[in-house]
Amino acid sequence: MIENGAPDPPSKPEPRRDDRLSGRRKKEIDPDIRSEFERDVDRISYNYYFRRLAEITQVSSGHGRLLRHNRMTHSLKVAQVGRRLVQYLEHDPKNRAGIERAGGIDRNVVYAAGLLHDAGHPPFGHIGEQQLNRLAVEKGLEDGYEGNAQTLRIVLSLTTHHSSDPGRTERRDRRSFGLDLTRAVVAACVKYPYARQDRRQDGKWGYYDPEAKLFEEFVAPLLPASGTPTLEAEIMDWADDITYAVHDLQDFYVDGIIPLHYLRHRRTGDRYEAVHQEESKDFWQYAAHKLRRFRDDVSTSEMRRTFEEYACRFPEGPYRGTRAETAEIEALASQVITDASKEAMVTPDGRLYVTPTMRAVIAAMKQVTWYYVIDHPDLVASQLGQRSQVNLVFGKLYKRVEYCFRQRDNNRILSPDEQWTRRRRLPAPLREYTEQLLEANYGNGAYPKRSHCYARGVIDYIASMTEVEFKRVRQLHAPGEGYPPDDDTDFYRGNEGS
Repeated sequence: MIENGAPDPPSKPEPRRDDRLSGRRKKEIDPDIRSEFERDVDRISYNYYFRRLAEITQVSSGHGRLLRHNRMTHSLKVAQVGRRLVQYLEHDPKNRAGIERAGGIDRNVVYAAGLLHDAGHPPFGHIGEQQLNRLAVEKGLEDGYEGNAQTLRIVLSLTTHHSSDPGRTERRDRRSFGLDLTRAVVAACVKYPYARQDRRQDGKWGYYDPEAKLFEEFVAPLLPASGTPTLEAEIMDWADDITYAVHDLQDFYVDGIIPLHYLRHRRTGDRYEAVHQEESKDFWQYAAHKLRRFRDDVSTSEMRRTFEEYACRFPEGPYRGTRAETAEIEALASQVITDASKEAMVTPDGRLYVTPTMRAVIAAMKQVTWYYVIDHPDLVASQLGQRSQVNLVFGKLYKRVEYCFRQRDNNRILSPDEQWTRRRRLPAPLREYTEQLLEANYGNGAYPKRSHCYARGVIDYIASMTEVEFKRVRQLHAPGEGYPPDDDTDFYRGNEGS
């Protein structure tokens, strides 16, 4: 705790500024009015993986309504809140020693990380993530699938900023891929700086096996201690929590999906009383077990009292679109963001500290979205359908990749031309992802088995789709629609002579 003084200093030396700025392949950069970190922000803003977030649902409502809130909207808000957090922290002189101990912070680094933090989310959000992880494990990939690990894979391996020699198709250096960002920005994207086998109670992890060496090169040197994120990553993570809690609540209320007025409270003397007592009771019964992890740091009564204080400012009725209502809900969101920002500080050892009560209240606000949207009974059928679609598309694409990358057929070794002809029938990104995995480690492969490379390549391809693109591919692979037929092998063999 802060009151007991600073903890023991970390075992690793303080990161140096030149470490934060290094990491680019292109060393000679023309003078520019932008800082290196501002370059990173611009580069991310124009990147496909960020732009595709406009067609990735933030949270599916299950109500059949078109929502304005997508992953790009969310990421832009996380970036903005993160940048404002840095300004609050820099403004308070009490944080100066901790910031220096961390090697400094930069609002553009946090902004860039906010833009990127959800790049690894596949179609259908957490449902897609869970299903891809299940499929990865079934195919023998011990590092599974995790949205945060996929983000780092995108940053370091999948996307390309500097094109390589167009005439060169053989093995490429492992650093010829990647968005070519500064180390500070790459590290700020990593909320969970450990592999799957080292994951903590949150069950998340930050990188896959193919990125292990790159993680040690780009991220590990800036970590204050093994398994501990950088200060800028912690700031981005807190900005993500705030945005998830406040803006999702606001947007779903405006869309008529969260009846925020049902949880409204009024003050009576020194107590807060729920306007709809049964509704409030049902919500807290649902949220209580999910919030139990905060009980060691803050009492349930203190958590509820602070939440109810904000709930006194919840709207009185459903949203009708008046300017007064819009201003009222926006003022509430602004107040929560400001309070959550002011309740954060940097400890003398360079870590982000947020008061337990504010962390608990933000977590409680997130549970409102879970109660009314994510865990709503109407969403169950939709989620089952989404899982089934991911299974179908993965299975069909895996079969296709397995066939097109065969080196032998009917006990006959296929010539390079025959192999190339088969592979070119795959979508270009899917073919390139798979080839990159097979060519890794100087041709030994990113994984011990070719089948593992196939599975990761298919997962990379699915995870790179927008939801519109996924549905289009899903329609092509629908049973009984004639294309492609259920037996992909016969389909390809039948076309080899054409």
